[in-house]
Amino acid sequence: MQVHRATVHGHFPIYFGEDALDLLLEEVEKVAPDRVFIVTDRTVEELHAEEVRENIPHAFQSELVVFNEGEGNKNLATLEHVAGDLIRAGATERSLVLNLGGGVVLNLGGLAACLTGRGMKFAQIPTTFAAMSGVVNTNRQAIHFIGGRNLLGLFRSPEFVIIDPHFLESEPEAQIIADLVDFARNAMILGGGAYQAALNALSANDLHAQPGLSRILEAAFLQSLELGRIDPSESRIPIFEAYGTSIGRALEALSDGRLSHAEALYYGMHIAAEIARAHGVMSAGEFERHQALLNRIKIRAPFPQHVRTDRLVYMLHGNNKTLADNFSLMLLESIGTPVEGDRGRVTVRDAEIAQAIEKVRHYALL
Repeated sequence: MQVHRATVHGHFPIYFGEDALDLLLEEVEKVAPDRVFIVTDRTVEELHAEEVRENIPHAFQSELVVFNEGEGNKNLATLEHVAGDLIRAGATERSLVLNLGGGVVLNLGGLAACLTGRGMKFAQIPTTFAAMSGVVNTNRQAIHFIGGRNLLGLFRSPEFVIIDPHFLESEPEAQIIADLVDFARNAMILGGGAYQAALNALSANDLHAQPGLSRILEAAFLQSLELGRIDPSESRIPIFEAYGTSIGRALEALSDGRLSHAEALYYGMHIAAEIARAHGVMSAGEFERHQALLNRIKIRAPFPQHVRTDRLVYMLHGNNKTLADNFSLMLLESIGTPVEGDRGRVTVRDAEIAQAIEKVRHYALL
């Protein structure tokens, strides 16, 4: 087992590795709360809640606060439900909230703990690949709001984070594959050793076989620490998250539920690379490096052929009927180098976007 410190402000402890959950008893005793509340969703409750409760010292009373799973529940109504349950159950500023689950649970539970009463201490126990590799090294506690992702929230550090890979045994392989998309995107933006580490890690044939999955998870977690070292205040997060996002969100919205956010982002990055190559921003050699990494993620969901190219371009403009014949996108000049510095945004014509969409649509069928 490894002991790390978060690289974002707060530098809270992160325990990573097999049997890390065994440290929960000791960490709870350090906090010495009056009560412990486990915030989780209904799926994780059934899979892991009892195991976690068994690792909480008997001297501390523990209770469950549960809400419905899914990204759609990362909203104000669910936040109100969780905060209300905490208050009705007698939570105080001396209580400890243990958030057990994926990114939705960790973000929403963290925000609920910060806002309830005068604020409560909280800790994170991720159970999904995405949460273990990304959400853990952050102070962002947020929910989706007025149609935007993570627009309502604040920055607050957890007391500790416990990453125990054994939780991944219950996560479907298709979901883990989708979770690798952010890993690949960050590797291409960071470049250098991060790109090579991702390329090496994704050579595993069976994601559920050890040591393949453990190697990928460790590489993704260390990548998250590297992002924190570059951006300890988390002020540049929008830059890291911009690549492929505009196209991905539009594609996700038009897919009629056939693509998850990660799967749509996967195709969004493919389209962005095609635009960069056609625009003369990215060389043929860098394009090949880009594709070499992205193609190692075997996304199961096909490109939604029912989505018309003109409708996708239209959606990029926010369905604005007076749209101009251009759009600003973040593009990469090379692996590790966004165009024109940190922001990396380039104005491209709608025809270039449409041509790139058609190329990806075609080779996605092969």
